[in-house]
Amino acid sequence: MSGETWLILGASSSMARAFARALAERGAALYLAGRDAEDLARGASDCRLRGAPLAEVLPFDARRDSDCVDILSLMTTRMGAADGTFNVACFVGAMPAQPDVDADPALLDGLISDNFTGPARLIHWLTPLMEARGAGAVVGVGSVAGDRGRLGNYAYGAAKSAFHTYLSGLRNRMARSGVHVTVSY
Repeated sequence: MSGETWLILGASSSMARAFARALAERGAALYLAGRDAEDLARGASDCRLRGAPLAEVLPFDARRDSDCVDILSLMTTRMGAADGTFNVACFVGAMPAQPDVDADPALLDGLISDNFTGPARLIHWLTPLMEARGAGAVVGVGSVAGDRGRLGNYAYGAAKSAFHTYLSGLRNRMARSGVHVTVSY
């Protein structure tokens, strides 16, 4: 595992924390990105105690292009200087209640940005760097809600469906260069 680096988007989620801990125990370097800086700092400290040679916190809000640009700049610099593989795991998402979205359709903008366009934009900007290395992985965490429209969360499901479709196409593109793309439910 030495030389492996992971950028974990939405690193405050319980699934992301478990993923980061497992990677830390295997000696991976970690960049934990998300909105809750205090929670991410606690997670980074835990990961260093578990064996991560690096566990750094990065601000990331899927709704802010500036956060994507800052992460892209940092990863470009760090990836150019580092040996080993670079990987991205995306645990970003938000699921407002469908009745809330029905009452205020403006909530769709944030829902779609959190679950699809924000993470896809950053991943898309990082993929040329990964292709150039000819190695790495993109792990997207999806939802069964993206498989078909459900009465209780069809707006959320639509955003997750878009993310699934994006990752499926990205998988076809990246396979040619040795980068693996996976969607996990």
